[in-house]
Amino acid sequence: MGKVFNVGQIEQYETDGWVSPLDVFTSKQVRECRTRLEEWELMRGGSLPPHERSSGHILFPWIDALMRNERILDAVEDLIGPDILCWNSVFCIKNSGVEIVCPFWRSGRGCLSLCLVCEDVVWGGGQRCLR
Repeated sequence: MGKVFNVGQIEQYETDGWVSPLDVFTSKQVRECRTRLEEWELMRGGSLPPHERSSGHILFPWIDALMRNERILDAVEDLIGPDILCWNSVFCIKNSGVEIVCPFWRSGRGCLSLCLVCEDVVWGGGQRCLR
């Protein structure tokens, strides 16, 4: 048993390379994150330019705080151990009605990507994304 995930979820990650869902934030916190992003997009002319989609934790203190969220770090520790380094953050923005694939990758043991969704999302089969 991990700090956040149960044995079955950890085994699922080790077998399938993913585990979901994990609720981290309240609905209010999710709305605040999305509002901050949308306000910045509006100020920048309607969408983030490509050079602002990568390393958002450097540009936005609120993203840096998300990366240090204790529940997220505990969940990551359950999956890859206590030596955690986040070297990048990337926005993959999928607006309603727009088809886009937000890829994730897992390169062997010890590396993972984490997807934070700033709204309630239901995937096929009724599973929710990490929020």
